[in-house]
Formats: sequence, structure tokens, C-alpha cells
Amino acid sequence: MKYLLPLSLSLLLLNTTALAENVPSDLGAKLKETFGSEPDAINSTPIANVFEARFKNEIVYTTGDAEYVFNGSLIKIKTKENLTNNAIKAFNKSIVDKIDKEKAIEYKASGEEKYIVYAFVDVECPYCKKLHKEVKALNEGGVTVRYLAYPRAGMDSEAAKTMATIWCATDKNNALDVAMVEQLDPSLEAIMKQGSIDIQEMTKDLKENHEIMQKLNKAIEKGKTSEEKVQIAREFMKEHKAEFDKLDKKAEKPAPAAKAAPEKSEKSENCTAIIEEHYKLGQSLQVAATPSLITLNGDKIDGYDKAEKLIAKLANFKK
Repeated sequence: MKYLLPLSLSLLLLNTTALAENVPSDLGAKLKETFGSEPDAINSTPIANVFEARFKNEIVYTTGDAEYVFNGSLIKIKTKENLTNNAIKAFNKSIVDKIDKEKAIEYKASGEEKYIVYAFVDVECPYCKKLHKEVKALNEGGVTVRYLAYPRAGMDSEAAKTMATIWCATDKNNALDVAMVEQLDPSLEAIMKQGSIDIQEMTKDLKENHEIMQKLNKAIEKGKTSEEKVQIAREFMKEHKAEFDKLDKKAEKPAPAAKAAPEKSEKSENCTAIIEEHYKLGQSLQVAATPSLITLNGDKIDGYDKAEKLIAKLANFKK
């Protein structure tokens, strides 16, 4: 097997116009000798005797005799069209078309719906939690977000179990909101050191009332130093004394007697199946990290970004 390098050499051929060619019948078998498996699909390209071979959503190019193989972006110079990206996008779209939106947790755009994105997330992923804080702004910008579960550590992980519980909840959006609440700002540990607040207990209680948690986190973000954040937290707690008193009274109640763990219900097993279905979809789309967003057209955005930047990327995809 000889590899055609550098890739730039192939780009010199891109002005060549060729009619669609029939794929050699033995090309798949020849590529299997090199890659260990046959491609999922082989298509012709605008270049004579150069074919596109797809392994899942990875694209390589090969000559008809499989003696030369190269990877990278195949670009049509005149139009600046990235033919490789187009092929990957088409494959992604074929996967997205199979997604059952009823099994996603949806946050609908407010007003005119301009874009729809599926977001693969892990509830233990810090950047997924940051993305969740942007959902309101995304909705206001005309973006509908449909969450899909992608436990990065696999189906046996705690994240997978947690997400199965969320997808089984009566109010799935609220369950996801609670799971996506971030921890208190680390600088608040200064209060604990001063003996004013038990941070661990407060965090545990506030997780059950995520609205207070979100308000407190937002308030302390205004502080530039640890001392300023501590002062803001104290003032916030005074201002919301009634709400914190309710939490204190709740904490004073005796804990209920421990119950035997319930047997797995048909509903919980169905929810686990949904998480596994989403996980396999993510693997098919080569989701390597979370969050990972994908549009109905197959365009993909990996990683976290602010709402305004994500909306700008979505607008650019439509051009």
C-alpha cells in the first residue's frame, strides 16, 4: 500500500472535471486488507480514478486500485466548496433523521423558531452545565434545544444511571434543571472557615431548590475578590432570609426511615434503554466530548460557547 503525500498534491487536481465513475467491484475488499474492515460506503468524486471511502463518519480517498490512499479535505477551488465536509454532513444528517424527538428533553424557542439543535450532554460534565445556563438566551434567540444523553464514561457509569432517572421523571425539564445546577462558587468556602455557614449542608439543601442556587451563584459572580463574594453572599442570605429559614426548618425534620431499594420497574428499564439509544447515536456521530451540538442538517458544533456565539455559528451554517 502506498500513501499519497502530501495532501496538497491532491488539491492540484481539483479543477479536473470527471463524470461519475462506477466503483470498482473489488475496491471494498482491497481497502479491508489495509483497514481491517470494508468501508460503510464508497462513492465517486469529481476526480478521475479517485473515490471517497467512508468508515462511519471518517472519510478517506483512494485510487481505484487501492494503491494510493489519502485523507484530509477535498476542496473545489472555483466554489471553495469543501466536498469532504459535505459528505460528513450528509452522513450526520442521515443519523439525525432517525432521532426520535419525543425521547429528547426539549427547551422550545420563545417566539419565532429559527434553529433546532440536538445537544449531547453528560450531567457530570462542567461545560454541559455552563451550556445549560445559556439555554434561556438560546431560546430567546430562536433556538430550540433538544437534549440527548451521552454518559462519557459509558452505560455502567453513575452519570448514565442519573440520566435514566431524569428521563423517567414526570417533569423531565425540571429534573434536568436540578441536575445541571452548578456547585457554589469555591470562594464561599471562606465563609465556612469563618464558621458562618456549613457549605456542604447548604449546597445539599440548595440543590433541592435550584432557583435559589442559581440566584446566589449569579449574585456572587459580581464580586471581584473572595472578600467581596463573601459579603455579597451574606447580603443575599439576609435578603432571602425567609427562603433560607424554610430550608433550616426542613433540615430540622427527622429523616424518614430507610426504605428497601425498589425493584427495577418496566419504566426505569425503558429509560435506561433510551439513554443507551442516545449513547449509540452519539458514538455513530463520533461524539468525543460533551457538550456536542448537531443541527437537523448535520452541521456539528463541539464544545461549549456563549449563546450569542452559538447563534452566530448557526446563522453561518445557513449561508
